[in-house]
Formats: sequence, C-alpha cells, structure tokens
Amino acid sequence: MTYPALDLLFPKPVTGSPIAHIRVGTSMQMGSAYPGHENDILLTGSCATFRTLKGVIERLHRELDDIKAEARRKFDQAQI
Repeated sequence: MTYPALDLLFPKPVTGSPIAHIRVGTSMQMGSAYPGHENDILLTGSCATFRTLKGVIERLHRELDDIKAEARRKFDQAQI
C-alpha cells in the first residue's frame, strides 16, 4: 500500500552549491536514490541555504496548523 509522504530532495546541483526542495511522493518512492523526479510535486521553491529551508518548513508548519484548526472546527460543528 502506498500513501502520500513528504521528502527532502537534493537534485544534482548544476553549480557547486546544493539546492533543496520538499516534495510530495509516496512511501514506495521514498529513498535516497530519487529515480526520475520529473513528475515530483514540489512544495517549495529552490532553497539554497539551510536558513531558507528552515523558514519554508516553518511556514508549511503554520499552514498545516491552520488547516488542522479549521478541520477541528468543522468536525466539532458537525457533531452538534
């Protein structure tokens, strides 16, 4: 069984600096090899530094917290 999962992608750099992306894949695609990532769904732009990547992760975390709070309100309203 496969399920959506987040993963860190470091494609081979064109220049000397590494570039990181956070991608959506499936549990069966995850791993260190990243075969054929042309069909990956990237959640982030190119992050050239850890500081940039950390900021993007914190933003995604806040957005997920907002989604969770909205879902809780909807489910709680449905139970009334």
